[in-house]
Amino acid sequence: ALPGRILAGMVRFADMQRLKSLRELRDSNLDRWASKPL
Repeated sequence: ALPGRILAGMVRFADMQRLKSLRELRDSNLDRWASKPL
């Protein structure tokens, strides 16, 4: 088993990566919607 501190760091890193990818996904969707002619 990994030490709790290392495990917590891995979980936090994974959460940051997921949040970053979600934000990029949302931004790209917003860009696509904004560039669409009305």
